[in-house]
Amino acid sequence: GTDVEGILPRQYRQKLFDQFGFDQPVPFDQGDLGPSGGIQVKEASHIRKHPKYIPDRVMRYTGDSCPTDPWDEEEEGEELQEDLEED
Repeated sequence: GTDVEGILPRQYRQKLFDQFGFDQPVPFDQGDLGPSGGIQVKEASHIRKHPKYIPDRVMRYTGDSCPTDPWDEEEEGEELQEDLEED
């Protein structure tokens, strides 16, 4: 991978990287833009129905984020935190 990249002209690599849109946010869900710098991969809906599927433990909140805003307080979040501490 990186060997081929090294022989490509810099301008060509820049054009190629710009086409990937790494400067654009990668949306997690409607209203949740997520971070920039990645490539979004969508999973098939039937994957979540598989008996061995493990749900995502990341708690997501929609809307704008600000370091001065308070965290939402939910019992579910506290239970999840306890589960994580037990692991």
